[in-house]
Amino acid sequence: MAERVTPTRHFLSWSGPALPAAARWLLDEAEQPTPGDLSGVLVVVPGGRAKRRLVELLAQLAVERGLALVPPRVVTVGGLADRLMPGSGMAGRGIADRSTSLLVRAGALRDAGAGLLSALTPSPPGRDDWPGWWALAAQLESLAAELGTVGLTPAQAAAQCDALSGDARWSAVGELDERYHAALAAEGLIDAHAARRDASDLAEGGPQVPHVVLVATPDLRPIHTRLLARYAEAVHALVFAPPEDAAGFDEWGVLEPAYWLGRALPVGDDAITFVGTSEDQAEVVLDALVRWSAAEPLAADSVTVGLGDAALSGVVERTLGLAGVPARSVNGRPIARSRPVLLLEALGEYAGALRFDRLAGLLRHPDALAYVSREARELGAELDRADGGWLGLLDRYASAHLQGEVTGEWLGEPAQRAALSVVYDAVHALLPEAVSSARRPMSQWARPIGEALARVYGETALRRHAPEDRPVVLGLEAVGALLEAIGQLPGEAGFVPTTTFAQAIRFVLRQVDTSPVPEPGGAAAVELVGVLELALDDAPRVVVVGVNEGAVPEPIAEHPMLPRHVREALGLHDDDHRLAREQLMLASVASSRVAGDCVLVAGRVSSVGDPLMPSRLLLRGSDAVMSRRVAGFFDDDAVAVPRPTLLTPGDTDRFLIPPPLLDEPVLAELSVTAFRDYLACPYRFYLKHIRKLRLLDDRAVELDGGAFGSLAHAALRVLGDEALQGEARSDKLFERLSAALDQRVREQYGSHPRAVVRVQVEQLRRRLEAAARVQAQHVEAGWRVVHVEGAGRSGRLSQAIEVDGEAFTLTGKIDRIDRHEDGRWMVIDYKTSDRAKTPEATHRAGPKNDKRWSDLQLPLYRDLSTAAGVNGGQIDVAYFNVPKAASETALSVAAWGEDEIVSARAERDRVIRALRARCYWPPSEEVPRFDDGFTGLCADEAEGRAQIVQDSGAGWGADDA
Repeated sequence: MAERVTPTRHFLSWSGPALPAAARWLLDEAEQPTPGDLSGVLVVVPGGRAKRRLVELLAQLAVERGLALVPPRVVTVGGLADRLMPGSGMAGRGIADRSTSLLVRAGALRDAGAGLLSALTPSPPGRDDWPGWWALAAQLESLAAELGTVGLTPAQAAAQCDALSGDARWSAVGELDERYHAALAAEGLIDAHAARRDASDLAEGGPQVPHVVLVATPDLRPIHTRLLARYAEAVHALVFAPPEDAAGFDEWGVLEPAYWLGRALPVGDDAITFVGTSEDQAEVVLDALVRWSAAEPLAADSVTVGLGDAALSGVVERTLGLAGVPARSVNGRPIARSRPVLLLEALGEYAGALRFDRLAGLLRHPDALAYVSREARELGAELDRADGGWLGLLDRYASAHLQGEVTGEWLGEPAQRAALSVVYDAVHALLPEAVSSARRPMSQWARPIGEALARVYGETALRRHAPEDRPVVLGLEAVGALLEAIGQLPGEAGFVPTTTFAQAIRFVLRQVDTSPVPEPGGAAAVELVGVLELALDDAPRVVVVGVNEGAVPEPIAEHPMLPRHVREALGLHDDDHRLAREQLMLASVASSRVAGDCVLVAGRVSSVGDPLMPSRLLLRGSDAVMSRRVAGFFDDDAVAVPRPTLLTPGDTDRFLIPPPLLDEPVLAELSVTAFRDYLACPYRFYLKHIRKLRLLDDRAVELDGGAFGSLAHAALRVLGDEALQGEARSDKLFERLSAALDQRVREQYGSHPRAVVRVQVEQLRRRLEAAARVQAQHVEAGWRVVHVEGAGRSGRLSQAIEVDGEAFTLTGKIDRIDRHEDGRWMVIDYKTSDRAKTPEATHRAGPKNDKRWSDLQLPLYRDLSTAAGVNGGQIDVAYFNVPKAASETALSVAAWGEDEIVSARAERDRVIRALRARCYWPPSEEVPRFDDGFTGLCADEAEGRAQIVQDSGAGWGADDA
């Protein structure tokens, strides 16, 4: 074996930021055939942002010195191992890519047998549950990857660590890992981790890389140093620390945790700020900018904000943006959350189970909705956008029919069925035939998946570098590359599984990169970065927010098979290493800047209101320092951060309740049931009956009160059939009611309604049985049904009345009208609420001796009944209660005398006069106890609602009417 290289350490000190010092060192000290020619140098940096910035600094410095720069090759630590290894695979074998490795490992697990797997999981996935096998394989892959950082296999780790000897899990994992490697070898492949181990142990061959410069890489793993020792001719480690801290690093510049764990941060109390909320932390950032810019002009890119908690990114960016400070989150959004990937996820969810809720979820993706709309336009199918468009169609259908499975057979009116067929055909054009059951070698699904994306995005003009299009382009490219790799998998290979279309999509989604994609640059802006990127950030001023325990440092997400004592025994990085790394990072950031130019901020509560603790790094030092800072963190009397006005007040308050627009014709007719809405709240009446606003969504998965009542009404309508007029046998009545219920369920919810709907239907059937008994008694008492509510608008009654000499029309549907043998009439309204109700309780409210009308439905039914043929004689109004308890099923007749009827008609006339005057303001003080969709619009939960109402109506009044 070639002689081992000895690295040389160079301490950059903390006299300034690290990257500019590293750029100067490279041009001053690195091997160069001619000044500025760094082509023979491989530079290693911790992350992608430092990689880009170092090249920029080198270019600037070369211009200043008049040099022709030939930049070095720059890689991140994550790409170092593969860059150092020989170009070909080991022993003539190619290195398996990530997808192939996962498939081979999953196949080896699936073929291992229950006996071997029982040590790992009590219930392994089913044989065709490939997503389950992939998940289990991913767990073992993460274990192998972690062990690979120290050059070990699971079997070697178990043999080396006394704590693992005799552990059945490790024995099983070791054998499963060996089976995996054997399966790879059978395909002429080698695992990437094995290739690195083998490459670091090779005895023949010379260095592959002449000169390597490590720039502030305190996290190098043993596999990296072994490869560097084997393949680098010379290694220079640029350590970002003063020479007096040399004992804190090993020969490769990797930190020694024990050295740093005993040190305090070199920051004073004036550099640390404790505040309450996430918004307060953002205000500290803004306050620091104001303070720094007061001393001298401040460029936006001269400040960097470090995010100890990534959740603070949004609130900080918004706060700075409202203050007119350009801000940019460097991390961006992962490709895994790009629109094409999310579309593919929704498509896979629907393909895996053709359910209505998943179809609706797919169409809520904006690109899927645009595609369906485009397909519909080509067919000449358009929907009124004011009516909710295609999503409104789906929401209304979901609420009305509660359909579970999607079969292509639709319910409802012909126009609705035709529109839904357009949606169905467009979506299913993205899917292969027999999508839910067909199984193919996964390589054969790559083309159909790609074709589905092409149908959606093929006609969309995308600009690669436009900020709004770039994530879409990157997402399509990432998925396209994966599909190309999957499509090239050998179909006859044993490790290529036979899957469904949905399973193939899930595999693609599993392989999509989850690392953030940096936002594109542009104008100077305050950049928001993760705390690990701060060590190599060269902005002269820094604010670090979220310096709280659990964030700085963030605990290692430990593998269940690698507890702390095992990690320590195997030489793996543990929480102590991570704590030391954050200690070094904060120390270097604070010490490399002028006093006052580094601010550390810790919040007392998280963005979701959970209590927080300050990072233990802030509490290190003497007992006096710790007690002072703990007291400061819990000081309830601490001065709050001043909140500047970030929004410039406008001429009008846009947060007021929009007053009524008096641009609609005066009402000349009204349903008798709508009088209750006006009595409850004139403004809500206006929103519902004048502006026709409705709450529309697809959240219903079972019959709500309205749907349950409608189903009951439809069944009870059969009591008006001529054949049942004199039927007093409850069993015969129930037989007809039950048959009518079944017919209506088929019409409304199809032949295979949801299970919960079937349960509710049977509950309703029990109620109808009790109703049949009451109806039989009613018939025996001499009553006969003479009128029942008709279906559709044809069943609506209308009756003109006169108020103040002007005609006004009452409309509505009466559930039922009965007539007694002696000539009396009874107007009946069915009630299917859980508890029985009396007309008095639902129509009048207030103290016993001062009742007011809150509903006029039954009194107005007396007026409306004339249109149904009621012509004189005694008219009673009643509820036919069909509640949950059979014992409460009964008729409840209103005990109102002539005085009550007169007062009801007087209230009727008052409402009609108010409607003629278009009096829709103000909203009532009492808000409903249920969600009618108007809660936000009416400011129901706003503080100081009475004042909001007053301010909202300041320009609206009777004069306007």
